[in-house]
Amino acid sequence: MSRSVRRTAGSSSQRGLRGGSVRADSQQAGGVASRMIWCAFMSLLLGNGCQSLQKRPVAGNVLSSRQIAMRGIDATQRGRWDEAESAFRSAIEMCPDYDRAHAGYAEALWQRGAKDLAITHQQRAVQLSGDDPELITRLGRMHHERGESAAAEHRVEQALRGNKDLAAAWLLRGDVMRERGALDEAVGCYHRALVVQPFYPEVQLALADTYQLQDRPQRVLATLDVLAERYGPGKIPPEICERQGVAQKTLGRWEDAARSFLAAGTFMNSPDIAFQLAEVQCQLGDFTAARVTVGTALQNAPQDPRLVKLAAEIDRRQQRMAAQAMSDLR
Repeated sequence: MSRSVRRTAGSSSQRGLRGGSVRADSQQAGGVASRMIWCAFMSLLLGNGCQSLQKRPVAGNVLSSRQIAMRGIDATQRGRWDEAESAFRSAIEMCPDYDRAHAGYAEALWQRGAKDLAITHQQRAVQLSGDDPELITRLGRMHHERGESAAAEHRVEQALRGNKDLAAAWLLRGDVMRERGALDEAVGCYHRALVVQPFYPEVQLALADTYQLQDRPQRVLATLDVLAERYGPGKIPPEICERQGVAQKTLGRWEDAARSFLAAGTFMNSPDIAFQLAEVQCQLGDFTAARVTVGTALQNAPQDPRLVKLAAEIDRRQQRMAAQAMSDLR
């Protein structure tokens, strides 16, 4: 598995712990995992053929449509969305009532930014499938990513009426609740998802982030520790390490926080993580390391006000320490 963890079906503007980099990593991770799960789901269901023709003998154009759709799935797994879009469009032309081809086409359109058309085809897929809960959940996630919370909530409730054990639907409902500020209800939804699917990194990250919003750092760490155990030492994805560092910093566990931020390895490209790591290094009295951390980050974000201010503070402190050392020698 890659260093990214799962971010199925979209993101929330509140998902990050404190910095934009944590949110961005979570979103990117979610996109990869969402695509993987969607591909597996599509592979299982492609054999259904055209919904309207399931009771009839399978015609040659239906078989051809399935084969073309399989090429679309292969392209999706490789992240080649242009090829996927072309394949699914051809599959629809051969079999206009093929619900899975519409779902695949919707996903390809979504990935290239054609959001309105993607939702139209996802709605069509839902209709042709007879309201399949997983397709409804994906439609709800699309609405959620567009900021259409009411539509997202409507769809997730519809999905859960069809299948109360659908973990992705509980994740989406939790995201909707958290966005609304109903944090306790969001936590309940995430736990419900984990009852169905105990190892679900996106849910576990969302749960940890919600605990952070509730100022419950011990619960954050407990949740992340369970998730980290599945990867093993040296293989923990950076978005987990970052969150562990933030919670440990909140608890004043400076050495643990420094190790977590360094293990994430993202401080060179993330001004927020670099700032937090440098603050921890200052707390540990390692101003030289803190200055190196800030200096490296400033190469990529020279105008970041927090980094500029912290660099100046570190420089002043080092100057005072040097002056004190010289005074002591006299």
